[in-house]
Amino acid sequence: MSKVTPNREVISIHIGQAGVQMGNACWELYCLEHGIQPDGQMPSDASIGISDDSFNTFFSETGAGKHVPRAVFFSEHYTSVARHVLTHSHHPTYGYSFAIVGINLTHLALQLVRSGQARSHFYNACAGHATVTAFHRFYCYLFFKFDAFWLAAKPRDIMEFGSIRDQFAAQMRRTLADHSAKLDVRLAVKNL
Repeated sequence: MSKVTPNREVISIHIGQAGVQMGNACWELYCLEHGIQPDGQMPSDASIGISDDSFNTFFSETGAGKHVPRAVFFSEHYTSVARHVLTHSHHPTYGYSFAIVGINLTHLALQLVRSGQARSHFYNACAGHATVTAFHRFYCYLFFKFDAFWLAAKPRDIMEFGSIRDQFAAQMRRTLADHSAKLDVRLAVKNL
């Protein structure tokens, strides 16, 4: 029997329409496996075969006793920003693959966290421990800033992606090297 390790979280990032559809299908399966109804209720007689509350890795219990998936989507908290970025990704001259950028920024975000380079930001931005929500905001910040960086670079074509991505990553590393770094994750756009 596996031992549940405290303070560990599973992060699944689903990018693009296909990713969101796959994510939704995964959550439906998790719900079926754990006896959680579509309305978030878990019948008291549900036998999920788990002697502890390890399903809390995937679900949070609300004050009303409902279980909701612990998933966050770019558009969930930053709807207008996500639309803004998605619109830019379809630009006829400077467009880019939203999914590929998302995958690369996920890698960058995890790299910055794992290497400790994002430590100052999380220390200065979070009261207490960093959470999935704090990571989500960090990721959305990176996506929003990359979008602006990409458009400002005015690439000739998508083949410049690798170079521009690397320049952006270097800029973020310089920003995060400041011990007082606290990225402004209050993202907003004026016009779509």
